[in-house]
This record gives sequence, structure tokens and C-alpha cells, in this order.
Amino acid sequence: RIVVDEVLIVEAKVSNDEFSGGYRIVADKLMTLGEARGRYARALQLRLNGEVESRRVDGLLRYKLVS
Repeated sequence: RIVVDEVLIVEAKVSNDEFSGGYRIVADKLMTLGEARGRYARALQLRLNGEVESRRVDGLLRYKLVS
């Protein structure tokens, strides 16, 4: 699942590691950004200030969601 230049979402538990004195991280789930978006994303709300071309913003969002 680890790919260069790709986002990887990790659900994990962090606890104190008594042996090393640091932290211990145990991953429960690994997801690509697309998998996490499909599972958790319900909506996107934007508030735009100033003069913004809404058609351009719409086009950029559509391009990114499809790509």
C-alpha cells in the first residue's frame, strides 16, 4: 500500500513504550486517500470571500475529484 508521492491514511493507537521510553504506534487500518474519501466524506462546504469566479472553483473541484 505504500506508494511514493501518494497519501496514506493510517488509523492507529499510540501508547507509551516502557522499554524504549518513547511511544509505540500500532496501525489498525491503512487506507488510500480515495478509500478514506469514499468511506468518510459526506459533503464539502465552502465559504468564499471576495471576488471569486464560482465556475472556476467548480471546475477545479470537479477536475480534482475525478482525477
